[in-house]
Amino acid sequence: MPELWELRKQLAQKLASSRLLYLDQRFWNDFCDVALNSSRGSEERDTLDALRVAVARERVCCPIESHVFLELYKQRLPEKRQATALLIDDLSRGVVILAPEERAFLETLRFVQYLTNAEPMITAPRDEVWTKAAYLLGHVTPHDPSLPPDVAKWVEDQFHGDLWNRGFSDILSELPDPPDPDMSWTIGAAERLNRGKVDARTRFRSYEALYDSELDGVLEAYSTSLADVSHYLFARAGHDPSTVTENQKLASSNGLRRVLAKAFRKQNLAAALPTFHITATLYSRMQWDATRAYVPNDFADFGHATAAFPYFDAFATERPLADLSRQAGLPALYGTVMLTTMAQLIDWLKASSSDPPTAV
Repeated sequence: MPELWELRKQLAQKLASSRLLYLDQRFWNDFCDVALNSSRGSEERDTLDALRVAVARERVCCPIESHVFLELYKQRLPEKRQATALLIDDLSRGVVILAPEERAFLETLRFVQYLTNAEPMITAPRDEVWTKAAYLLGHVTPHDPSLPPDVAKWVEDQFHGDLWNRGFSDILSELPDPPDPDMSWTIGAAERLNRGKVDARTRFRSYEALYDSELDGVLEAYSTSLADVSHYLFARAGHDPSTVTENQKLASSNGLRRVLAKAFRKQNLAAALPTFHITATLYSRMQWDATRAYVPNDFADFGHATAAFPYFDAFATERPLADLSRQAGLPALYGTVMLTTMAQLIDWLKASSSDPPTAV
């Protein structure tokens, strides 16, 4: 059986002839209502029919990201969660994009390799970020040091072979029924950020200075991913990673943070390190705009945007996020089509069906 990295490489090759469409939770909910015959809108039915045809012809694919999964658990009715999961299996073809921490790791790794090897300037590793439903929240591998190497390898292959072929609905049906999700942290976080808006405008004399501050915070939030990059490169150089202490991991993460922050200030790294740039940009724009208040759903929306812009051809979302993204210049920067209505989505599907798709 192919190893996991080979399976992911084959998956990326299959996706190369499809246009990638990111649907946020509002669109998944609307389409689920159609699938359950609880939607009265003919426009939603027509759009879902057109989308199913485009996916069946492999002209379009709708991979999901971890924030879609987390928002799915807001649905209180198990039958609706399962119906949405079945719809996701259909329209995503079982494909998901790496979790944010893994995308940050991969983007940073490729950037460090670019710096050390003096290679041509890179863009986001679009052909390396795809995997299957079971790995939505990250990749894990069973490890038992007591097993002989050949047996351990067989166990690993069987483990990944089973998970690779599981659909999203299969996995969801095996999970215990979740309690009502506690989203109170989003309310508190939104309130704290709104209180800090006035302070942000007085502390920073320019948007650029505010962006630099937000970027520092984003890099700190991904400190574990940065430490993993150093750890990985240390092992690839032939050293024993088990000899690295926690203090050394922390020092390597802090050192890489400083390198990245300095590099961002010297040149435009939005293409190479989109996870950091988009996150910092959206929070900076919100902090700088005195008229727009944070709402609890912004945190998930920013997660959708961070995945959609650098890795998808089109992003279907609600108008407030689309407006903020346009003001920040993100659709133009990454060449992503913004869609906020079913009519726009069906027009995009028609264009995607009539024009030959561009390979990734």
